[in-house]
Amino acid sequence: MLTGAQVDRRPAGARFEVLKQGDWTVVTVVGEVDLTVTDVLNAHLAAAIERADPMQVAVDLTDMVFCDSSGLNSLIRALKLIRAEGGRLVLLRPRKRFAQVLETTGLKRVFEVASALPS
Repeated sequence: MLTGAQVDRRPAGARFEVLKQGDWTVVTVVGEVDLTVTDVLNAHLAAAIERADPMQVAVDLTDMVFCDSSGLNSLIRALKLIRAEGGRLVLLRPRKRFAQVLETTGLKRVFEVASALPS
């Protein structure tokens, strides 16, 4: 059951949504994430962290087509905040290009990456 959706659209085609799915708070990222929309991504990640109870946040990357270093930095900051609270952050279904970035940077060992929302 999905509840409490919060959506934000930007002219560049980026779209973000925060919703609750079972025990998980899910941030959906659609389009291109770069410096021009990082502030919006940060706001949605902060809202997810604030709403998460339990502290389980998933970032659905199924429809994210691009992410620059500023977007990656936002995800790293969110991971640190969530882990500091004893929580869990999962990256869901990253596209091949972003999965390669995680592999190349060594962040695949830092982030939990999954093909489905953990139960």
